[in-house]
Amino acid sequence: MISDQLPFYIGLPAWQHNAWPVWLNDKQPLTAYSRYFNCIEGNTTYWQLPSIERVKRWYQQTPAHFRFAMKAPKELSHNRLDDAQTLAAFLAVLDALADKAGTSFMQLPASFGPKQLPQLLQFIDHWPAEKPLAIEVRHPSWHDRSDAERRLNNLLKENNIERVGFDTRSLFKREAQWSQLAPERSEGLADALQRKPRVPTKLAGFTHTPMLRALACYHESDRQQDFGRWTNQLQTWCQQGKQPYLFFHTPDLQDAPQLCEAFLAEASTELNWPAVPSQPSLGW
Repeated sequence: MISDQLPFYIGLPAWQHNAWPVWLNDKQPLTAYSRYFNCIEGNTTYWQLPSIERVKRWYQQTPAHFRFAMKAPKELSHNRLDDAQTLAAFLAVLDALADKAGTSFMQLPASFGPKQLPQLLQFIDHWPAEKPLAIEVRHPSWHDRSDAERRLNNLLKENNIERVGFDTRSLFKREAQWSQLAPERSEGLADALQRKPRVPTKLAGFTHTPMLRALACYHESDRQQDFGRWTNQLQTWCQQGKQPYLFFHTPDLQDAPQLCEAFLAEASTELNWPAVPSQPSLGW
């Protein structure tokens, strides 16, 4: 079981996957997931808002220390930031999660640039200040140390909103080599190369709950370098009294639980990561 005293939140972008072992595919996969992770990157709300009854079942299926970091609906982030009805429905989901609602996050599209900053300001004005929020930006102008990026960072800091960092460096570092290095994963890698952001990794730490989305790849030396960077960043944030979120991704998610376990084992021998059942019985 993962410790309820872990000084940071760590999880995956889904609580079940058809390639994952039986322990994540039982009758209550969320309950099984919550034995090994203490948060979830809640992408389900990006595509469709669940019923309040369903959300309450999620609450009941998880321990007290578990947190849901729910993703803002696509209707808001990609269509209309001023969609008051969708915003109200999303906030109702967070209210139903009660004390298990963690930092929500909103992923803005790559087309959302400096000209749209007033729209973001208007959205923030309508977002309840008591609900923690993190925002991921993908337009190149938010990553070039320009006046536009400084205005964005100031807006976020002034409103106690986190800036999400998404580390995709290892994916693009070996872009031309993946067909030889991991031919059995060509479909997932091709999709990741198309969809993942090609922007510098910005780790802000503007709030008490920084958020890092980490993409681990299949090249061992790159992975070890990534693990070292992520461990150092978590340690820095924790030493500052913060309680960060780390969400573990892989290009096709198949290896996400395994690589997350490997990361935790390497990051600290003191972390209470489940040792039983053993890796072979988990299907790895």
